[in-house]
Amino acid sequence: METQPGLIELFLDLSSKDDKEFIIGQNSCLHAVLDVIDPEKQSGHYIPPQLVSAAFLLLHSLWHDRRDAALTAIRKSPKFWENLTHPLMTGIQSDVDEDYRYYMEICCYALQIIALEAYYVAR
Repeated sequence: METQPGLIELFLDLSSKDDKEFIIGQNSCLHAVLDVIDPEKQSGHYIPPQLVSAAFLLLHSLWHDRRDAALTAIRKSPKFWENLTHPLMTGIQSDVDEDYRYYMEICCYALQIIALEAYYVAR
C-alpha cells in the first residue's frame, strides 16, 4: 500500500456520495474483508485463521496509512466495531498450535486499530 497507492485505490473501489461521504463500491475488496471478519458469516464455514489474520492486517494498514476515504466507509458499515472486537472478547478458538499464532496476530491487529482510532479521533 505504501509504494503503490494507486493500486490500492483500484481494489478499494470507493464511490463518493458527496464531497465528504464515501461508500464501498460494488467491486470493492472491502466487501470480502468485512465478510471474513464477520463471525456470523463464518458460522458453518471453516475460514482459515491465516485468511482472517490477513483481513485484519489489511484493515490495520488502512488505519496506519490513514486512508480517510476508506476509513469513513468502513466505519459506517454495519456492526464493524462489534466484528473487529469479537476476537478480543471470545478468545482463541483452536487447539492447534499453528493457529494460535494467527489468533494472536488477529488480536494484535484489532488492538492496534482501536489504538489508532482513539489517537486520531481524539486529535
